[in-house]
Amino acid sequence: MKIAYLVQCHKNAKQLNMLFDALRFEGNDIYVHIDKKSKAVENDIACREDIFILEQSQRVDVKWGQISQVDATLQLINRMIAGGRTYDFVWLISGQDFPLKSAAQINEFLSLHTDTAFIEIIDPSTKRHARLLKRNEIYSAQWSINKNFMCRILRNMWYLLSGGRYHTFGIFRRKLANDKFYFGSQWWCLPYGDVLAMTEYLKSNPKFYEFFSHCHCPDESFFQTLFVNHAGHTGDVRDILTYIDWNGCKDSPRTFTAEDYDALVEKENAGYCLARKFDNVTDKTILEKLSENLHD
Repeated sequence: MKIAYLVQCHKNAKQLNMLFDALRFEGNDIYVHIDKKSKAVENDIACREDIFILEQSQRVDVKWGQISQVDATLQLINRMIAGGRTYDFVWLISGQDFPLKSAAQINEFLSLHTDTAFIEIIDPSTKRHARLLKRNEIYSAQWSINKNFMCRILRNMWYLLSGGRYHTFGIFRRKLANDKFYFGSQWWCLPYGDVLAMTEYLKSNPKFYEFFSHCHCPDESFFQTLFVNHAGHTGDVRDILTYIDWNGCKDSPRTFTAEDYDALVEKENAGYCLARKFDNVTDKTILEKLSENLHD
């Protein structure tokens, strides 16, 4: 069992080294995209034979809600393929993730689910899907996709003008060939063959990428839509293996602290392999406790 971890990060080199140590296992490799705005991080990341840091020319200035989130992931995938190594799974994670299981346990778990894709696909019959569908159906200029107060107002006005939060008038509704749109978490773990199939489709169908470059938060739909319509996956599909707590949060999940340790152990027992998010500046104790637990 070989896993390629694709890591998107922008800060906390010490925390990244803890993460990389926890994921280290024979046959596994780690590919790292550092946000182009965060040049200093690279200098403090451990130099190892299983860690491949994307060069400055391959890095993206990642901006909230824009296609740059997808760009960073695609750059990681391209770097992995260019390296010529093959894997069983490709796992996209954040630099603020941390394992709840040991690397050996994770590899053993995936070895029992070689035909399974771990990716969130929100039920198309739900109101949540209907709300998210609006992101894809209307055209969004890149300048309008940010957290700026005025842009938020203009974006909401555009939503109302084009049909409201849960509907889009036909004159405004965009379509992408015969593809149906799907949504879910940005983070996933997919069989290597599925990732290769998705990459090949993108090469021969550039309009797919172009369409999503004018969507709001495309990272929460691009790969779901690509996977369901074009990966050719024939095995099981399950939810992601990363525990994320969105309770009381909107734009970003809550950051775990030492007080969450017992709850996180329960999540590990429930089958989760990773959790996010953590910040060693906010609370390094939780990372230390989880690290000790991995070695018990």
